[in-house]
Amino acid sequence: MTYLDIEPSAPLSNTPGTVELAFGMSTTCGNAACSTNGPGLRAFFSGQLVGVPYIAPPAAPTSVPTLNQWSLAGLSMLLAAWALLYRRCASSPDTKRSALILYPAQPASKPPRVPQDSP
Repeated sequence: MTYLDIEPSAPLSNTPGTVELAFGMSTTCGNAACSTNGPGLRAFFSGQLVGVPYIAPPAAPTSVPTLNQWSLAGLSMLLAAWALLYRRCASSPDTKRSALILYPAQPASKPPRVPQDSP
């Protein structure tokens, strides 16, 4: 049987300071596998724990991806062209309000052609 005891003299916290620490151990194992009993062995130690305040490292600056001037101008032109096409398709009398997709208007379907007998 092995017994291990670690006792600080005060509660541990993140405040700076020194805390006394007592460490005790007791065992009755006769070998490393502790398969047989042996003479009792006890050891006691003491020491100090020194607490220091934790200072978080500064966060690395992050860059926000942005468009350069030419890309922004190109995006503006593309959106203006899309808005113009949308207005033209929406104002056309032969299209439905599905102009957001920008499909051309489909012609009306013709009736099926019936074959005629030739004379």
